[in-house]
Amino acid sequence: MDYPYEGRNREDIKSPTTMKAIVNGERTATTRFKALDTFWLHVKEGDIVEFHDNNGGSLLVRVTKNPVKLTASTDAEEWSQKEGWSTGYFKEEVLDKYIKKGEDAY
Repeated sequence: MDYPYEGRNREDIKSPTTMKAIVNGERTATTRFKALDTFWLHVKEGDIVEFHDNNGGSLLVRVTKNPVKLTASTDAEEWSQKEGWSTGYFKEEVLDKYIKKGEDAY
């Protein structure tokens, strides 16, 4: 869960990685793809999930909303506000690479 933003973040995100953004309250959601990780299909509101960084650190977070399937009509700005990634990143890396090809994303 420790992905570097490397300039692909929203302009107001100051954290260098997704993990730091969670810790700093800048990231409140995560997108997962069914084909890559089915664990998230069983997560529900109230569950505690553990995330790990690349340095051996971990963070426990409480799921505050049941997973929502992303679609071609998902609002890129709303997604960006939760994820910390830019709307361009959503359109290129999530929408074009996965959703438009029929992959399930949550």
